Amino acid sequence: MQTNVTHPSTTEAVLTVIATEAELTTIKKDVLGHFQNSVKVPGFRAGKIPEAVLEKHVDPNAAPHAPPLCRCLVRKNLKPHSVNS
Repeated sequence: MQTNVTHPSTTEAVLTVIATEAELTTIKKDVLGHFQNSVKVPGFRAGKIPEAVLEKHVDPNAAPHAPPLCRCLVRKNLKPHSVNS
């Protein structure tokens, strides 16, 4: 994962993160895991939904609502740049 921080002003920092396909796949699995127990799919028990089926039932716009994962990614990518989150 490549990161870059630019400072457009003294009070702002812009973090750019470039991830590989493998890293994005891992992140996607983590986000889907976050929804595993809360999504109801007919014919499957909670927590036992196959990833491909679960992906079809999770709204793509819901990913930002996985706050623990998002906070973790932000902290991980800010740390090398000495920027506090």
